[in-house]
Amino acid sequence: MSRLLSHLQRYARHANSVQYQRTFNIRVKKWKPTIQAAQAYITVTSSQYFKRNPSVIITAYNWKLCRERMSVGGYFSTSSSLLYSSKSVEDVMKCIETEISEIKGKMIETLRLWIVRLLDMGLDKHQISAVICKSPDMLKTSHQKINDCTMFLFNLVFKPHEVYRILTLAPDIVNTEISQLDNNIKLLRKLGIQDGTLQKTIASCPTILIVKTKQFKLILKTLKERCQFSKEQVCKIIQTCPTVVHEDAYKMEVKFQYVYFTMGIQDPKSQVIARVFKHNLFHIRKRHEFLERMGLYERPDKKGMTQIENPSLKQIIDTTNERFAVKIAKSSVEDFQAFSNVFVNEVYHADRNSDYDSDDYDSDIYNNVYDNTNI
Repeated sequence: MSRLLSHLQRYARHANSVQYQRTFNIRVKKWKPTIQAAQAYITVTSSQYFKRNPSVIITAYNWKLCRERMSVGGYFSTSSSLLYSSKSVEDVMKCIETEISEIKGKMIETLRLWIVRLLDMGLDKHQISAVICKSPDMLKTSHQKINDCTMFLFNLVFKPHEVYRILTLAPDIVNTEISQLDNNIKLLRKLGIQDGTLQKTIASCPTILIVKTKQFKLILKTLKERCQFSKEQVCKIIQTCPTVVHEDAYKMEVKFQYVYFTMGIQDPKSQVIARVFKHNLFHIRKRHEFLERMGLYERPDKKGMTQIENPSLKQIIDTTNERFAVKIAKSSVEDFQAFSNVFVNEVYHADRNSDYDSDDYDSDIYNNVYDNTNI
């Protein structure tokens, strides 16, 4: 224990003396000898990176990794490869080279840097191999961008499986300006999304980091001003349906208006719970029309009253096709599928003469004739 503490305190003092001033308050909560090392908890306070959340717990499963991460002002040092045996790095390189044959020149050094950085963040050799093989263009990235990207992810304290998911689903994050990434993080924090939930939200939709900040702000403005959702409700929408930031603002508003006016569901809380913005407009219309024709849904009057008991909006749109057909519509999967096929043509021809934006809407129809929505 004393050996672990002395190393942590030594590097904490060193980190506090460099360009990016930080104060490290070390608290070792557990000491569990394992094959690798120990589990240590480090509380990091940083005026530059954690203005809104000054106390962040970083869990490291190897005290050497703790030591390395704290050195050079929290940045990875150039000697981080010394933390791993040369065999470990070479094993990963060989695994990748069997999948990508044309690795030569500067790409070899870039590959080595990627391996070391991802090992630093806790990824295993299979995850590293999958990340690089899925996006081989990452080997053409400059070393500076690799360092900036990995440090950005490190500062947000992502878990290894979250880092893997981000780099797999959004490899363009490597070439995205850090200023843009920071701006999107600030928007998420401004909504009230706290650490822990922030990481889970980003991991569920990594592209939320690389969406243009202007587009992000437009979606937030539309939700608040045009759809009249409160700040807390917008926060919940972003958490549960983060892909909404990529949606066209006009189409999103039309979807909201359909539920609000056509279906008569004017309680914004119901729309948030039902995750309306997770589904496309055709999906919502199809299920609504099916229930109406079955006599199982009635539009509420001005007082919000109906002669029959309507299923909740969540039951209507946020369930699997099988559950919706059998449990909600009291029908069969086959009947619902047959209706879906007929409804495609109805909607296509009707919308040609309506106010809907048919150019954007047609793709929703043909891509979702009978979607298997799994919740």
